[in-house]
Amino acid sequence: MKKTLLILGSIGLLCALLIFRSFYRQHHRMEDERAWFTEALRYEFSARVDSISMLNEHMGKLWCSVTAGHPQAHREDSLKLLFKEHDMLYLIFKQSGDSIVFLVPNGDLVKKGDSVRVSSKKNSIQFFREGTQVASDAMSNTLTGFGRPFFMKRKKKD
Repeated sequence: MKKTLLILGSIGLLCALLIFRSFYRQHHRMEDERAWFTEALRYEFSARVDSISMLNEHMGKLWCSVTAGHPQAHREDSLKLLFKEHDMLYLIFKQSGDSIVFLVPNGDLVKKGDSVRVSSKKNSIQFFREGTQVASDAMSNTLTGFGRPFFMKRKKKD
């Protein structure tokens, strides 16, 4: 009886370790893909916050006017075909002329009139108020989107 329990316990532990390893590898691959996407976007622009809508305690939806640079949201669409781990990732929700809309996780720190600096090279989004930085975050953390677990992946058509 003890031998059977020991064998079953060992098998259970091995299965738990394998499952943990699978989820860890999946998470790591998703983080790598977020970093790749951030760099491939090649966003280098500044904007002014026109309005903010808080979605929850910290997440804010920002409407901004571009003041320098040219965010080209069409790059996001063209890169989505190359995803392996994510089904969807994006930074800019909508672009109309010099106006853009995006989400930020630290929206509670941002106010109307603040400046935003987005840099793919530095993997950063920085917020300034009267020349003083009030918030910053890694651009790869600011991306909105979702991926599926490895066992629910869509099959790619070749």
